Amino acid sequence: MPYHNWTKQEINLLSSAVKKHGLKWAIIQKNYFPEFNVISVKNKYYAYAHEIMVRRQERAASGQSASQDEQLVQKSQNQVKNESNTLSEEDLLQQIRTILTQQLQ
Repeated sequence: MPYHNWTKQEINLLSSAVKKHGLKWAIIQKNYFPEFNVISVKNKYYAYAHEIMVRRQERAASGQSASQDEQLVQKSQNQVKNESNTLSEEDLLQQIRTILTQQLQ
């Protein structure tokens, strides 16, 4: 499949699917994105999570506050933290940091 520009709706759907199913990429791909392969879905999610992490670090360095969208993300992630079957944002970001560190070595 050629390169695909993901829409905001697709990214929101992907984020919701991860909140519901955790990092079970085969289930997410099959049920939500059958037109993509599993690797594309996984890579898009990690790229999106990395973008969020970078923006937060930039905001923290500049002293800016979170945007409305980020506040909504935080609110939904707080709900996820209350559910025992999914990863918290911090756990996900830690996994991403670990993966990126391993890839850089």
